[in-house]
Amino acid sequence: MAVNVQLNAKDFDCQHCQWGRHCDESNPHTHDAWVIKLYKAVIYEGRVCPKGTMEPFALQMLDDFTHYQNSILPFGGGRYDQPNIFMQAMSIIQQVYNEHGQT
Repeated sequence: MAVNVQLNAKDFDCQHCQWGRHCDESNPHTHDAWVIKLYKAVIYEGRVCPKGTMEPFALQMLDDFTHYQNSILPFGGGRYDQPNIFMQAMSIIQQVYNEHGQT
């Protein structure tokens, strides 16, 4: 979900939102305003803006993805010297980027 929010950042910018406010748990939208799909399946549909629900780990992995694309890895050594969870996260992010036609 975090990758979709990042790829469509303008849709989640509260200052330019068509509703003119941030929709959170204390002030949700009146209907399911956000629908996010992954591989054509709905993974999020709700009245609360998903931007505010992103976990710190997801945000860190998105930041690391830029470095990963430039062959900068967080741990010394090569690809096989990286933690498995890091490599899985990079693979998932790359798949979502590919689905959206991004590189």
